Amino acid sequence: MAHKVIVIGGANIDIAGTPTSTLVLHDSNPGRISIKAGGVGRNIAENLTSFGVETYLITALSDNPTSTVIRESCNKAGINISLAKECFGFPSSIYLYVNDESGDMLTAVNDMGIMNEISPEFIASRIDIINTFDACVIDTNLREDTISYITENVKIPIYADPVSVAKIGRIIPVLDKLTAIKPNRYEYAALGAIPCRAYVSLGKDGMTVIDGNTEHHVPAPIISVQNANGCGDMAMASIVFGELSGMDIKKTAEFAVMSASKKASLN
Repeated sequence: MAHKVIVIGGANIDIAGTPTSTLVLHDSNPGRISIKAGGVGRNIAENLTSFGVETYLITALSDNPTSTVIRESCNKAGINISLAKECFGFPSSIYLYVNDESGDMLTAVNDMGIMNEISPEFIASRIDIINTFDACVIDTNLREDTISYITENVKIPIYADPVSVAKIGRIIPVLDKLTAIKPNRYEYAALGAIPCRAYVSLGKDGMTVIDGNTEHHVPAPIISVQNANGCGDMAMASIVFGELSGMDIKKTAEFAVMSASKKASLN
């Protein structure tokens, strides 16, 4: 049976710079610059569709040319955006990041103020539809009060991507209402005690999944990394798909590591 998942989170334009030789800080570095549709929520949704999951995305979209690129990318990927919020007159969400010479992200700046338009009241207007899905995925680009409303009123399994240490505080009050989260090692350290299942992404060291007193570590294969950005989003999609498909937590973690490693080598 095909799975049906709703993702509630960010969709933006990614602008990435990668130097062609050793990065020199505080200087201009020759390299490659790419511009494409991204965003944690959008990326997770795209990866879910690649597994054959019927995927809807609730996000905030403007009416400017930048958002047109985001809309077109969703349509091309098979992501249904009919439940998204139209925010005419707002600047689109943009994520600017710089990689080091190996393809690992060094630093980033995000301008995602439009996401504040995804309010509890807006989610309330969609709540009956949301509860018809098999699972809900959220990211912490959402407002804290919106996350609180979702966890109080969504009755299906809820998976969360913490996004960053700066935004992780938005889910700490609701951890006991989540099915699982996928923090990286730094986000995990900032969480403290975790009452839900945690798939801790460790980059080149693989992933550790913790569920109560049960813990499994899955090493990552040795690969040539082309671009690690977006691999966490692939891992999150893989976790949701793995659990919905009936995999146990170890198999799910193995699937997530395999999928993220493959993406890093192909980006």
